Amino acid sequence: MKPHLAQIRIVLVVMDVIDAVIIVLFVIALVRGTGLGLVRQVCSTIGLVGGLFLGVFVQGKYIHLAHTPAAKAMLALAVVVTCIGVVRVLVNISDCF
Repeated sequence: MKPHLAQIRIVLVVMDVIDAVIIVLFVIALVRGTGLGLVRQVCSTIGLVGGLFLGVFVQGKYIHLAHTPAAKAMLALAVVVTCIGVVRVLVNISDCF
């Protein structure tokens, strides 16, 4: 089945929005990094990205435990947010020393 031109335009608009959000987040991180320091900001970013990837990986293993679409969405969100928090704490634990 060939996608219609309207479907292609919708996908392109969504991708433009995603690109804009990524650029804004990058600029915010850059500005924030000048106040916090390069090493601390890099560790924080590594914790966020690492936690996100870990959360996506882990939620794929446990998503079968939920049966309804709403429960699956809540489980996925909870696992990803928890993994982001745990990894950020572990990466930023060096601030204590």
